Amino acid sequence: MPRRTYPGGVPSGSQTEPSRLRVAVALEMAGPPADTWNVPAPATPTSDRLPFWKRQIAPEITIGQMVFDVVAGILVPLGCLLLDPIVFRPRGLLQRHALFAYATIGLSFLSLAVWLSCRRPASLLAGALAAGAVFSFVLGVLLLPYSTMGLLAIIGVLGFAPFLTSFVYWRNSLRAYALGPASRGAAGADALTRRLAAAVAFVLVVGLPWATLTVVNRETARVTEVALSSGDLATSVATLKRMRWLVDTDSFVWTYEKEKAPERRQRLAELYRSLTGREIEQRLVQLSD
Repeated sequence: MPRRTYPGGVPSGSQTEPSRLRVAVALEMAGPPADTWNVPAPATPTSDRLPFWKRQIAPEITIGQMVFDVVAGILVPLGCLLLDPIVFRPRGLLQRHALFAYATIGLSFLSLAVWLSCRRPASLLAGALAAGAVFSFVLGVLLLPYSTMGLLAIIGVLGFAPFLTSFVYWRNSLRAYALGPASRGAAGADALTRRLAAAVAFVLVVGLPWATLTVVNRETARVTEVALSSGDLATSVATLKRMRWLVDTDSFVWTYEKEKAPERRQRLAELYRSLTGREIEQRLVQLSD
């Protein structure tokens, strides 16, 4: 049988040390077999390698992102509502829209909590979270002049919190929509259904509280007009009592404060007493402190 040779012409049967050394050097210079040359390993990018903004909407939610979302999306807004000095408080900038704001904020909190805990139903949650993002951003824009001036008193920092909250809801809305079948090449009818579900959820979170606020404010204004015009208070009071927890009864207090005619003030006081069981003068003193 012919002897096998290696690169460099060294016979395999040689047992001398120099021969073995030449074989090792020759093999080292020859390199690995041809079929293994320059074969790159398949790229498996992770969310850690993605740019910052792409990481925000990556499918994987990290523990740090979840903690940030809970803090900036629920706890910080809740703290701002509790410490609210001038926005939705009596005589605040947006007091007349407090009902709408509280309802929308509450629905947004619920949507974010459900999404972070079970991530279903994705399409509905995508619309609800998008509504929370839009509401927070618009609120931040409305408060921006006052927040900027309030920076001198430090508390103005709270006015910038809605922008942070808007980012949280926007990010999770994109993630929820990406998780839905409509974005994964579902059939046409099913994809349309998913998009409609997101749109319906968006309208419900924003539109339902706004419609409720409009109806309640209109009825409150009508009853106030009846009280000032010596109309039938009994019927008007019965109507408002059916929506007692939605009515801003402080609006009657402010009207009472501005009214000069004793008879009208008396009728407003009776209306307020019928609705709340309290005296309007006592409430006026509380609000004036």
